[in-house]
Amino acid sequence: MAAELFGEEGTLKGLVLTLEKGTEWALGRDPDLCSLVLEDPKASRIHARIAQTDEGYRIENLSESNPILINDHSIFEPTFLQEGDKISIGGTLFHFYPQGSPLLPSKIKSVSEDEGPYGTIYREEEEITPEIQIDLGPENRYVLKVIAGPNSGAEFALIEGSSYVLGTDTVVCDIVFHDLSVSREHAKLELTSEGVPYIEDLKSRNGVLIERERITSKTRLDPGQVVILGTSAFLVVDREAPTKTIVAPTFELPEEKKREEVPSPSKEEELLEEVEKEVLEEVKKTESPVKPTLPPGALVLTVILGLIAVLIGIGMVSLFEGGKEAVLQIKDKPLEIQNALKQFPGVKYTFNKSTGRLFLVGHVGTGVDKNELLYNLRGLTFITGIDDNVVVDESIWQEMNILLSKNPQWQGVSMHSPDPGEFALTGYLKTSKEAASLTDYMNLNFQFRDRLQNLVVVEQEVMEEAELKLMQEGLGGVTSSFSNGELTLTGYIKSNDADKYNIVLTKLRGILGVRSLRSFVVVLSPEAAVVNLNEKYPDRYQVTGFARHGNVNINVVINGKLLMRGDTIDGMTITSIQPHTIYLEKDGLKYKIEYNK
Repeated sequence: MAAELFGEEGTLKGLVLTLEKGTEWALGRDPDLCSLVLEDPKASRIHARIAQTDEGYRIENLSESNPILINDHSIFEPTFLQEGDKISIGGTLFHFYPQGSPLLPSKIKSVSEDEGPYGTIYREEEEITPEIQIDLGPENRYVLKVIAGPNSGAEFALIEGSSYVLGTDTVVCDIVFHDLSVSREHAKLELTSEGVPYIEDLKSRNGVLIERERITSKTRLDPGQVVILGTSAFLVVDREAPTKTIVAPTFELPEEKKREEVPSPSKEEELLEEVEKEVLEEVKKTESPVKPTLPPGALVLTVILGLIAVLIGIGMVSLFEGGKEAVLQIKDKPLEIQNALKQFPGVKYTFNKSTGRLFLVGHVGTGVDKNELLYNLRGLTFITGIDDNVVVDESIWQEMNILLSKNPQWQGVSMHSPDPGEFALTGYLKTSKEAASLTDYMNLNFQFRDRLQNLVVVEQEVMEEAELKLMQEGLGGVTSSFSNGELTLTGYIKSNDADKYNIVLTKLRGILGVRSLRSFVVVLSPEAAVVNLNEKYPDRYQVTGFARHGNVNINVVINGKLLMRGDTIDGMTITSIQPHTIYLEKDGLKYKIEYNK
C-alpha cells in the first residue's frame, strides 16, 4: 500500500495525501507546480518536496516564510521520515504512515448518531436564503448524509433515476460543500431507478476516496460505505432498508415498593389535627366563650411548618429565575460571538447551534490579532469547536515582498495591508514596460487580486504628464526630470510668464506620485530676454564664415553647416542674420550668437 500523509489537526484536518504515481512529489499551494495541492493560505506556492529512495521517504523544506516542522523541530536539510512522524505544513499537522493510515479520521461519526435536523451551516436567528432547494421531508427514501467536515450533519434528499454534481460551485453543482479542500466540480453522484448509487471523480485535485482507496472510474457504492471528498465525508442512506432497533427493557416495581413511594401524612400534621380537636372540645364545654390558645408544642410545630413553606417558596423562585437565565443565555449566543469579534471587522462567522461548532472566515492584520481573536472565542463555553479559515494578512504581504525583492527592477516596490483584507502596492518604477510586467506577475501569483490596490508610480508617465502641462501653457523653455518622488524643473522663462508659471507649479504638485517639487527656472528680465549662447555654451557654436549681398549678410557657416534665415540648429530657428550677430528663437525664448568681432 502507498504511503500517506493524514491531516490530524488544522485547516486541512481529515485530508489524506497518497504518495503514489512516481517517486517524487511537490507539496504546496500552486496547482501548476505541485503534484499534491494544499488549499491552505498559510502554505507557500511550493512548500516541501518528498522523494522515495531505497532508504525510505525523504522530505525537504522549500519554504522560507513558514518552514515545515517535524515532531515540533525545524529542519534545515533533507530528512528521512519515520512511521508516525508529525509534520507541520502551513496550518495543518500531518501524520506520516509508510503503509497507509490505519484508520479513517476520528471525526467521522457513525450513521446511527442522531445529529438533529439542522446539519447545515447557518447563522443563528437569521433567515436562511434558499440557495439550494432540497426537500428533506420523510417521503424521500434515499438521503445523502454528511458525517464529517464543515457541513457535518447536513442531509440532502436523492431521487431515483437522477444524477447530482458535488462541489463548491453554487452555480454548477447540485449539492454544495462549504469546504476549501473540495474542488468546484469534485464528483458526480448517480442514483439509478433501482436505487443503486454510483459515484465518479470529475478530475478533482484531492480525488474521491471510498474506504481509504482512491477511485479511478465510476464506482458503485455499497450500503454503509463512507465516501471522502477532501476533509468532508458522507454516505448514502436508504431509510427503508431494514435496521436493528434496540429496545430498552421495562422494569416493574414490587407492590411493597409502590406502597412505600405513596406519600402519607406526616406525623406533624396528625399531631396538629389532634390538638385542634382538643381545643374545639374545650370550647364547647365552657359556658362562656373563651378565646382558644395553642399549646407551646403546637405553636413550635406551626413555626417550623411555616419556615419549611418559606424555604420551599424561595427554592421555587430561584428555580424559575434560573430557568429564565438559561433561556436568555441561549438567545444571547450570537450577541456574545459578535462581541468577541467586534474588534475584527474583517472576520465573518457561521454558528451551528445543533453541534456547537463555529466556522470562521476572513482576514486579520497580524498574528497577534489572530491570537487575541481565538482567545476571545475560547472563553465562550457553548462553542464546542472552531473551524479556523482566517487569513493573517501580515504573512501574505511579507512573503510577497520577499518575491518582489528578488527582481532588480522591482526593488523599489513593496506591499502592505492598510486594513484587514486589503492589500496595496506602493513604490516607483522607471518605465511603463516595467509596470506592465509587474501587473502581469501579480495577476498570476497573487491570490487576492480583487483586494489589491496598485499605487505604484511610473516615473516615465509622470514626466510625460509634466511636459504636457508645460507645453500647454507655452513654457517650452522649461524641462523636467523625475526620480523617487521628486520633480525637478530647469530652464528659462520670460518675466511676463511668471504668473503663468506659478499656476503650472500648482498643477504639477497635484500629479499622483509627486512628493516634492524643486524649481531651478531662471526668470529673464525684458532687457536680458535674449540669451547669449557664447556665454552659456562657450566654443559650442563656431561661426567660420558668412556670405554678404551688399551690406546684408544672407548666409553663415555654423559648425561647418551653411545656414540661412529660417533654418534650425539644435531646435532653434534663425530669425535674423546681422553683420556681427545671429538671432535665434525657440519656444518663445530668444537667443543670439555673436561673431566676427
